[in-house]
Amino acid sequence: MNAYTIIDEKQIDSTREHFSDLNAMNELLDEAANSGIEASVSPGELYAFALGAVAANADKVQRALQDNANIRAAFQDFLQKVSQFHLPQAIAASTADVDVREGPQCKISIEPSQANPDQVYVIVELAGGEASQPKAMHLMGTGNSYLRVALPEFYDGIAQLIEECASEIVALLRDPDTEVFLK
Repeated sequence: MNAYTIIDEKQIDSTREHFSDLNAMNELLDEAANSGIEASVSPGELYAFALGAVAANADKVQRALQDNANIRAAFQDFLQKVSQFHLPQAIAASTADVDVREGPQCKISIEPSQANPDQVYVIVELAGGEASQPKAMHLMGTGNSYLRVALPEFYDGIAQLIEECASEIVALLRDPDTEVFLK
């Protein structure tokens, strides 16, 4: 006699999302392979990196994204398809630094620290109680600018980072040409 484990709808949805994400990544990398691009990272490495997994190969993936425009473009397409939140580039006419970025169901703001004038708070706010909270923030700037930031736990829909004013994270967030993805 066979024994079966009954799973709930949440587990089924999670499994569908996982396989959908893997399929999207494989399609993008297949397109890159068909264009003659030599991938220096595997689809699994890019997928784990997109999810915010901290692994020994994270530096290798980060370098590949900064050095190879084609891998970066495929990765950006993947992020657009699977990210929970996407904050596109700011309005084209904007040339000033951006301290607040808003997208559907998400807001990222930069607030000065009262305790240390050389630091700021990067506050990520999610509207509504998201079932799965993002683990990583991906910042895709112009040229080869790319940075992944691990997000802390969310409390009441808010995560907060303390950063130096001159950090790359703050510079990319303030740049109106940077796209932000939360996954």
